[in-house]
Amino acid sequence: MRLFPAALLCLSASPAFAATHCSDERYVFGNHHFPSHEEALAQCRQDEAEMTHAETGTYERMTSCHDIGETGQHDGWTYGRVAVEVVARATGEPFSFEGLWMCKPVVD
Repeated sequence: MRLFPAALLCLSASPAFAATHCSDERYVFGNHHFPSHEEALAQCRQDEAEMTHAETGTYERMTSCHDIGETGQHDGWTYGRVAVEVVARATGEPFSFEGLWMCKPVVD
């Protein structure tokens, strides 16, 4: 099971925000390439489907993938987080899995 290759954190959720339209340019830190907003949401949805699969998943879905917190800006880069909230089937313990995205926004 892959969980957000960009970043994996266990945190609580915040209000959602509108999607950011990214250019093809991605932020690179060492050997890590951060995904765009759309790529992070797509990865989150794939991970969510695997984690909450009725027969093989370890978790039950509380919320589907969504934006969490607010977007930020750093030296012309836009960044934010996506998250999914789940509950462990075995213990009933809640978890939030987050993924970080970062890209150059499309300039209109």
